[in-house]
Parts: sequence; structure tokens; C-alpha cells
Amino acid sequence: MSTAPPTAWRYDRTRLTDGLRTGAVALLVGVLGILGLSSWALAGQAGSPARIEVREGRVLLPAVPGSPTNAYFPVVNTGGAPDRLVSATVRGASPGPAEITRHRMNEANGAYREPNGPLTVPARTELAMSRFGTALTVRASPQWRPGDRITFDLTFERTGPITADAVVTPLRAVPSQ
Repeated sequence: MSTAPPTAWRYDRTRLTDGLRTGAVALLVGVLGILGLSSWALAGQAGSPARIEVREGRVLLPAVPGSPTNAYFPVVNTGGAPDRLVSATVRGASPGPAEITRHRMNEANGAYREPNGPLTVPARTELAMSRFGTALTVRASPQWRPGDRITFDLTFERTGPITADAVVTPLRAVPSQ
């Protein structure tokens, strides 16, 4: 068995051309990636935190004073990241926690509330609570009258606490949203 001595590796035109092409493609991909990410960041889309705004809500005046009722708030997130409503409390004449609930129907077309847990507010969207979806369930104060303003503290996972008011509204004056 004879083994030929190894030949020395050397540059030739083909190897040099292939190496330059590979380097040029890698450089082009890198530059395009940097340009794309830079334009995304300059447009305000990269790393933008959640920006939560809670607009004036409404609290339904229950038929039986002091019984549980629902509060509804429009929650707007203009930021680039989602946030979650994790808890809420009522201040004033009937202080206490508010439970995040969802409206459900049973087989006999009876309505009931079910605990819902945290509510996600996706980036660049509005979460509109309604009688047919999510709400904050609170114990109404017997002193509440139509037109009263009730103050709530809504706590978001990323944004933290936000104070918002809700107007006490008789059930018959609520639009069917």
C-alpha cells in the first residue's frame, strides 16, 4: 500500500469566488435585518410597553338594593405589548373587591356569572366589557342612586393601578351591547 503525500491546499479562483459570494450573502442578510429592525423600532413598534387607558364606565343599579351587580369599563391599550387586568376594588360607600366575571348561559337559557380570572388586553386594541361578555361584579351599596359616580381601582399586571370612575345607571337605560 502506498500513500501519496498530501497535496498542499492553496487558493484558486473558484475557492476565492465561492468565499466572496458566501460573505456577500451573509453581509446582505445582516444589513437587511438591521434595516428592517431599525425601521420597525423607529415606527414605534419594537419594545413599546403597554399603554392602558380606562375610560369612564357604568355600574348597573340592581333591582334589589345592596345585591351584586356589574360594572363595565372600556379599556384601551395603545401600546405595543399586551397587559392583563388582574384585580379591581371599589372605593367609597361600598368598598370591597370586584370579581372579574364572564356572562354565561345554561341549557335552559338561564344567565349566570362565572369567575373569569385576569382579562387580557391585547396590544393596540380596546377591550369593551358588556352584559354579554366580561364584567366586574361588585356588591352594590344601598345608598347608590342613578347618576352617582363610583370610584374603582383597576390593577394591571404591567401598568399597575389605574383609578377610574363609573356612573350608576338604571338597568333600563343600558344599551344592549
